[in-house]
Amino acid sequence: MILSNEIIVLNENDDIKKIRDEGIFVIGVHNGIFHCDDVAACCILDILIEKINNNIKSPKVKKVAIVRTRNHEVLKDCNVCVDIGGGEFDHHYEGCDKQRKDGTKYASIGLVWKAYGKELIKQIKPDLSTSEIDRLFEIIDNEIIRFIDADDNGKLIEKPKKSDETIKEKKLDDNEKYYTSFDFDFITLFNPSWHEEKPDFNESFIRAFDVTRRTFNNCLKSIILREQIKDVNESISLEEQEQFIKDTAIKYQKSLLNNFSKEPNVMKIYEDNEDIMKALSEINNEQLTTTVNDNIKLFLEQHSFKYNTEKDKKEIIEQKIRQIVDEFYATKIIEHLIKNPENIKSSCLIIPAQTMPWKKGICAYNEKHKDNPIRFVIYPYPNGGWALECVPNSTAVDDRYTKLTPLLSKIPFKLIKKIEFVHKNKFFARTNKDLNDNDAKEALYDLAEKSIIVQNFEVQDARN
Repeated sequence: MILSNEIIVLNENDDIKKIRDEGIFVIGVHNGIFHCDDVAACCILDILIEKINNNIKSPKVKKVAIVRTRNHEVLKDCNVCVDIGGGEFDHHYEGCDKQRKDGTKYASIGLVWKAYGKELIKQIKPDLSTSEIDRLFEIIDNEIIRFIDADDNGKLIEKPKKSDETIKEKKLDDNEKYYTSFDFDFITLFNPSWHEEKPDFNESFIRAFDVTRRTFNNCLKSIILREQIKDVNESISLEEQEQFIKDTAIKYQKSLLNNFSKEPNVMKIYEDNEDIMKALSEINNEQLTTTVNDNIKLFLEQHSFKYNTEKDKKEIIEQKIRQIVDEFYATKIIEHLIKNPENIKSSCLIIPAQTMPWKKGICAYNEKHKDNPIRFVIYPYPNGGWALECVPNSTAVDDRYTKLTPLLSKIPFKLIKKIEFVHKNKFFARTNKDLNDNDAKEALYDLAEKSIIVQNFEVQDARN
């Protein structure tokens, strides 16, 4: 059991039934890498229960706890599951097509908001009429929730400039190509760096949850109660901010290079590891500093931070700087790898970690090699086995060069036994965790090849 400022995080080996009997409301959510929708959905439930407890004399629930697991035996003992488990708040299972009247698909936060949003508004301001609650529910859904849903479903939508304009899918300008910008897109920045030898996803989840909960609470107060956000710190000057950005970039550069110098490290999967390390050591620091400054400038222009305190804003900016440094080096590694054609097999490139920010480097390569793009990345999956992910045409939308074959009947049975999971949107698959590394990678190469063949047949049939 881990305690944070805002939440209890349980271990999957804890006795969930006993903990529930003690008055703890347990939320089940998947482990490993986290996204905006599952973190924010947990925050909504936690805030709701807190408000209910504040408004009644003898609350039955003492506290909310979260258990992060994919073990369905554990999940079935939870009070509620979010983004996993196949229940009311899971949008991943095959055949699930839950969407708003305008066709915008729900992710886990949208499903939680749909079920409990009006009750939460009522708990925050009990004297509101039904029509006022309905109006605020739609405002929050339109301004906050649906953007998180769209992001998780591989879409990027933009807010209309006028209230009578409809929400539409966003078309990216060149200078926005690698960025999304909505009020809660900072959440995924808190995932562990890809080069950490033993990333602690639970600790990172807690940090993301704490900032997200405070931000969401401020957001609700601002919209429902029209309260101004009171900063806990005074704003820093431009000079202090510039120094903070420079010092933080150097700090994370040193951390990254230190992780690469350790044995073993995440780069051990490459035979030409020494050549890669040599190439990284020759990087011009001025180039890194310029990249960080340019990216942070764009990030600050795109984000208002209107629901964040200065303390949280500073932490978010620090995480963004960490991501920029990580992406800078990841892109350099990818540029080095793709120089050797032997590193690309079955249109797949092996990368060292799921959290490696690979999209910018690979999409840049694919822009120059449209006739023979890298269609898939393969990486060791944090919970065991290996995974394959389809490469998108751009870094911001769910438009893949090739999707995994939707017809499992076209995959040989011996391959199906090796593939443990295929995402319903056909952009991700992972192998059975009991397979050795070579067998797992060969199974994913086979799946990639079959998917390309099936897609080519479908394209040919459409033309005919």
